[in-house]
Amino acid sequence: MLRLNKAHYPVTTLGYGKRIGVWFQGCSIHCKDCVSMDTWEPNGGADIAVPALMDWCKAKAAAGGVDGVTFSGGEPFFPAQQAIEHGVQGLRLFVGGCGFFPPASCGGRRGHPGPAR
Repeated sequence: MLRLNKAHYPVTTLGYGKRIGVWFQGCSIHCKDCVSMDTWEPNGGADIAVPALMDWCKAKAAAGGVDGVTFSGGEPFFPAQQAIEHGVQGLRLFVGGCGFFPPASCGGRRGHPGPAR
């Protein structure tokens, strides 16, 4: 099971083209000026099984026009690593590209504001 904040299509700001966006729930980093504070609480959002999320993504892709999938959050590596790897491998079978994008105020960029704590 994954803890999901939301999934949306189309997303045009987190990668190239029209993408499926998947926001995970839970983040312990708490970056200063985070734009996704609603994803911090690990018990927020809703549980979803990896196959159910895959089915939703596949249905969007089957309708056409999906250029890729972006995983964000919260912290996209916060959920169980095996579940994410399973999902990414499956999504690559039917969508052009997958990417992990931390929220805009995070990302390991030079000048990153760091944790708010």
